[in-house]
Amino acid sequence: MGKIDHKTVFIIDSVKSERIHLAKFVKHEGFTLMSFTGFTDCFKMFSLLSPDLIIYALRKKKTDLKKLQTLKRKFKKLHFIMFLTKETPEINLQPLKEDGYTSIFKAATKEKVRETAYELLSPEELPRRVETPHPVPFYVAGMENQVPSQGQ
Repeated sequence: MGKIDHKTVFIIDSVKSERIHLAKFVKHEGFTLMSFTGFTDCFKMFSLLSPDLIIYALRKKKTDLKKLQTLKRKFKKLHFIMFLTKETPEINLQPLKEDGYTSIFKAATKEKVRETAYELLSPEELPRRVETPHPVPFYVAGMENQVPSQGQ
């Protein structure tokens, strides 16, 4: 596997515990993760650090999608992932795409956020996460297939 280019990811979520948990879930040695409570805090950092991806957790009453439509054209060219929470289970991305967003996606689970982030930032370098079965089989009482005893 070749060298991974360093990428910057901004996570915007008004709920601190969820923001930190999502950052831990998406982390990778090739990513710099920064978390923010809102867009205003996020865009203050643009003079210092430019993100490759912005993950925006949609929260009811705390999230205003109109802010996305008022962003400058140069920001609309960034990769965006809209993380759907239980407060906002669905969103229509078509108006945002018509408004100039070139790379905007939605994800309903943290696994999907991580998968989409890896595909967007390093599709050829980062392997997809594959669930592997536990290497040690376990015995459940009452199952038909009995575990052979070790003494016989």
